[in-house]
Amino acid sequence: MQQYVLVSLASMSGNGSVRNHGNYHENEGESIERRERLKSGRQSIPFYRRHSSVSYSFQGDPNSLSNYSRSYKPEFPKVGDYGSIQTSSHQHGTDLEEVFDDEADSVAEFTLPVQGANTDEKPVSTEKLYFGFTVRKLKVFLSLVLLSITEILGYSAIATFFPVVAADKGLSPGQIGLVFASYSIAGIVAALIAGSLLVKIGTKFCVLAGMFFNAGALICFGFLDQTALLPFYALSIASRGLMGFGCNLAYTAMYAIIFQEFEDRSITVVGMSETLVSIGGMMGPLVGGALYQYGGYATPFIVLSSLQFVLMVVCWYLLPYSPADSNVATVSPFQLLKHSSAVIATLDIIIMFTLSSFFASNLDTFLNDEFNMSPVIVGVTMLIGSLCYGITSPIWGYIADRWKKNFLMEIGTLGEFVAMVLIGPALLLKSWFGIEKQTLPLLYAAICVKGSFTGAALMPTFTDMVDAASELKVQESLLAQYGMVSGLWNTAFSLGDISGPLLGGLLVGKFGFENTAAILGLCCLGLMVIKISERIIRRCCCKPTIVEASSEYESLLPNTPDV
Repeated sequence: MQQYVLVSLASMSGNGSVRNHGNYHENEGESIERRERLKSGRQSIPFYRRHSSVSYSFQGDPNSLSNYSRSYKPEFPKVGDYGSIQTSSHQHGTDLEEVFDDEADSVAEFTLPVQGANTDEKPVSTEKLYFGFTVRKLKVFLSLVLLSITEILGYSAIATFFPVVAADKGLSPGQIGLVFASYSIAGIVAALIAGSLLVKIGTKFCVLAGMFFNAGALICFGFLDQTALLPFYALSIASRGLMGFGCNLAYTAMYAIIFQEFEDRSITVVGMSETLVSIGGMMGPLVGGALYQYGGYATPFIVLSSLQFVLMVVCWYLLPYSPADSNVATVSPFQLLKHSSAVIATLDIIIMFTLSSFFASNLDTFLNDEFNMSPVIVGVTMLIGSLCYGITSPIWGYIADRWKKNFLMEIGTLGEFVAMVLIGPALLLKSWFGIEKQTLPLLYAAICVKGSFTGAALMPTFTDMVDAASELKVQESLLAQYGMVSGLWNTAFSLGDISGPLLGGLLVGKFGFENTAAILGLCCLGLMVIKISERIIRRCCCKPTIVEASSEYESLLPNTPDV
């Protein structure tokens, strides 16, 4: 015979505010009676509901009852429909219309199973795990793997040969730079659209549509060498922009899915995806250059676009169904910037990707001037930083998930400051320590430090933005909040990707590479100081916010003792 816990639910007052249920008192006889009820497998449990989250706790001896605490998440499709309570082994339908009747003081009772109670029923078997993931989560993770590798391959494959082809066509370096910059410009538009309308469009649709746009743009790129100069230039910008739009559309939706599916392990999974991005970034120029050399201009585009179309079908099978909800409000991701943590996280992302794109566009010239390196050695040197980033990102992601109150951003920005000062090194540092010229050991050490600490600076930004969205309550739906976070994150990434070549080019022409690197390093140090200051201010000056129930059916509070 299944034994159950008796749960009491008290209605809230008609004006929508939480009723004062009074103080809790219990004499010795009542305490003995309640303990006897517990021994027999039955105990009255106060119930609390806020929005779509339901939890309960026992009133009794905390030492003997600590193992019985659980949380429940019911579904509330509409007002008046109270869904069901879902546990690990039981589902109990609820028809609680009178419980939430604001016009009457009503109390309803229903039952939930007691953990550890005697039962004749066989427990439901737990779902089998693969590498620590359920089948559903494993499918989502595989989709992220496919997306990360294919998107970055398409992004980086043209770096080795397209500038040469474009120069032969008659484009200037500035025009070629605009072609590449169109990727990030269109990416900003996609991130803002997806961040605002993700739930209305549907996350799965956004991922597949983004992959489709990217694959189609690659095909268009493959036939541009047959056109004249002006059409070549215009269509190159359009095709590259469509690639950026598709990539950011897919990534914005995918990150939202990751936050929703993996919850407390989401940052670790994102760190793993950054490892895949690093691998794809290293493979892209090699794959693109090899296909171009052996098959001509169109070959890399046709091969990569065909691969993306195939993997798009695979992701269609793997990703869980995500219905669109047209009733969700449209809120811009920029609304998150009302929170100080989100502002600092956004600045952090912009600065980190500004540094990365600055190195990608200027480091090869510095290495050639300073050490007279061959193109192959320059490529290997630049890959060292990507390799360090790919190795350390999952570690930083795990730390960010495991210890929510961490100082990773401060550690990461301090490491970036040290690396940027040493990579030149800065002229002031040369004069202080009598360094006449950069040495290879110091250069490689600085590159490794930079790559290793970039992940430490970036991983906490996800958590900070999610917490900001939760505190601001800009959206009721968690998925909508995750969409806003992902949209703002990818917008900041694109801004940094644009800023690096533009800002770096201006500063290098005026101050030189060494001092420009040091100036960008000082931006990291300044961000670290701002983050520490924000922590101190929030700890000392900000009191916890007490949120009152303000909507119909907002909460139910039982009689509880004074704290």
